[in-house]
Amino acid sequence: MGKYGFKLITDALFILGLLFFFFYYGERFYCYFLGVLPLEMNQSKKVFEEVAGILRIVLLTSLITVILEGVAFGVMIVWFGHDGWSLGILYGLASLVPAVGGALIWIPIAIYELYHGNVNGAIFIALYSILLISVLIDSVLKPYLIVFIKKRIFKTTLKINEMLIFFSMIAGISQFGFWGIIVGPTITAFFIALLRLYENYFIQKEKETCEC
Repeated sequence: MGKYGFKLITDALFILGLLFFFFYYGERFYCYFLGVLPLEMNQSKKVFEEVAGILRIVLLTSLITVILEGVAFGVMIVWFGHDGWSLGILYGLASLVPAVGGALIWIPIAIYELYHGNVNGAIFIALYSILLISVLIDSVLKPYLIVFIKKRIFKTTLKINEMLIFFSMIAGISQFGFWGIIVGPTITAFFIALLRLYENYFIQKEKETCEC
């Protein structure tokens, strides 16, 4: 578990550095991206806008999910005499670790309660963490959260199914680990944007040529 914790810290620090880089050099990166793509300028902008729009949805969804899971765990663990603030924050951060997630936090606490003779408490912590947090919040609630963020917060006109975003996040995590949260949706968005360009421009031109 120490290995996963260390990896989480290094990944978090790397993300902070990457965010600083993008905020500082954002405009240069945008211009470089538009220039590198072998497309017309308006086509490149459409691809970039679609990918950026989906990434905004994914990042906000991940942030809200981390907060919800951390709060849910922190509120519960207070009843067992533990520090809800600290453990809630740690649980939220641990939920970003692929495969193990919040188990990095709740398993040691459940073992601690079991060691001190609180068998019912240990079972409750395990069931609460698995069923309410991992299943309900992380698996059931997240797709609805994506829909809400897409339609109510960003009010985007992106024509991509919310479940596709959700499953691209899961597929990305399974293939790329922690970074899959970003990589999976990015690849999906880029592929769909290119398909739309092909449909709107090239197929349309072929139809116009055939009509002539």
